Amino acid sequence: MADQLRRKPLLWDNYPVNDGQRMSQYLHLRGFTGRPASNAGLIAAHGVNPALQPTLNRIPCITLSDSYRQGEFYQYSESFRHACADILGDELGEKVREDLLTLQDIGLDRLGEKEKTLRERYSGIAHSGAQEIIEWLDGAYRITDEIVQTG
Repeated sequence: MADQLRRKPLLWDNYPVNDGQRMSQYLHLRGFTGRPASNAGLIAAHGVNPALQPTLNRIPCITLSDSYRQGEFYQYSESFRHACADILGDELGEKVREDLLTLQDIGLDRLGEKEKTLRERYSGIAHSGAQEIIEWLDGAYRITDEIVQTG
């Protein structure tokens, strides 16, 4: 590809994006996987399509940087743990790590009683990451058909 373009390509990654109707149901926080560090020599840059939550979005982005820097020694779960602590602090980072499966895999419409538990855990925490979780629970980041339709 680089020969055809006469330059190295930019790799555009659609993670951790959550700006579509289906994807806004989830907070994409997990560490990056499946992007081998060996790509570094083949590309000019690796861009990401960011999530709607500016603070929480930084967590997976840090893991992408770690994956290139650490190469074959990269461990996505360990990188995720460190990124949570770096961005959110130890206590809030631990809560988010404990709730990862709920935040990333269940989806807003299927939270049921877990929504109440999440609200109790993150309400009143004076940190933008906790506020983004509450806003997400409130539907502030929900994307609907009406939002994406164009005339």
